[in-house]
Amino acid sequence: DFAGSGVVHFVGGMAAVVGNALLGRRILRPSLMPDSPGGSSDYHSDEDASAPLGGWARRFSSDVEDSTEFKPVVYLQVIGMLTLWVGWYGFNGGSTFCMDRVCGIAAAIITWNTTLAACTGGLGAYMFCFCGKKNLDVGMICNGILGGLVSVTACCDIATEFQAATIGFIAGLVVYPACSRLTKMALLDDPVDAIAVHAGCGLLGVLAVSFCQPDCKTLEAIGGGMPAMIRFCDPEHSQWHQFGVQARGLFAELWWTAGLSLPFWGIFSLCELSRAMEEPLFTVAEKMLAEVGDGRTWDDLDLIAALQNGARQSGLFRRVLSWH
Repeated sequence: DFAGSGVVHFVGGMAAVVGNALLGRRILRPSLMPDSPGGSSDYHSDEDASAPLGGWARRFSSDVEDSTEFKPVVYLQVIGMLTLWVGWYGFNGGSTFCMDRVCGIAAAIITWNTTLAACTGGLGAYMFCFCGKKNLDVGMICNGILGGLVSVTACCDIATEFQAATIGFIAGLVVYPACSRLTKMALLDDPVDAIAVHAGCGLLGVLAVSFCQPDCKTLEAIGGGMPAMIRFCDPEHSQWHQFGVQARGLFAELWWTAGLSLPFWGIFSLCELSRAMEEPLFTVAEKMLAEVGDGRTWDDLDLIAALQNGARQSGLFRRVLSWH
């Protein structure tokens, strides 16, 4: 895993899966049903079957503002994608960690493979949109480019031009759309398809290493290459043995990430649950404070007892009372 398809992207994607599963969807986010390729961007009213009793908490003050909450800003998507693409040259090319002649040649190969995978990743996503969705989705094409970059990150030092282009194309045409579909079938609320791009294409990149081999004749002519290039050019190198090693590495990253993410995200989930348990107390406080304004006095013993009970149970309740 030369520059981190696994240890950076797959790990981040799996951490996102755990966090998404524990924390749930965003407030006001419409339900993402499996038969909806991109998920509806329209605001669902309180009649939504999945809405809690009393309706979802409001984010804005009007339905018009709520309806635009989950609509993407296309030009920002493109700017963000291009920023990441340029940064990837430092991410991949800079992972040589050396400046001699061999490393310079390796960095040139790495940079060119990175460019090819990004281009073919975008091409694959474009073909999926044109043939599968029958319309062009700028966000999907941008993610196809990022998927190609993620997938080639592990093998950019040992892949040939054709191999790098093929890996990027598969990532944009097959892996990213399939993983995006799976996240929607699992009803995960992933705003930018980060799980599909990083976990799915990261998995592809790590496994694709085993089927890559550099241009050994060219490397021999220039005096060799980096250690991984030399090892993959060894006649005794076995692709299937390497595949087993890559799969074992992915499994280790999976359980390591899940083991750390579960308690980390679990803390946030418990905090959110405790806030939800305090909501009835806020309703009581709101009702009683309103009654005070309608003629009820602060020396009412029942009112004092109820407010004292709420204050004992919730620090936030005490804070609200201090404001009044």
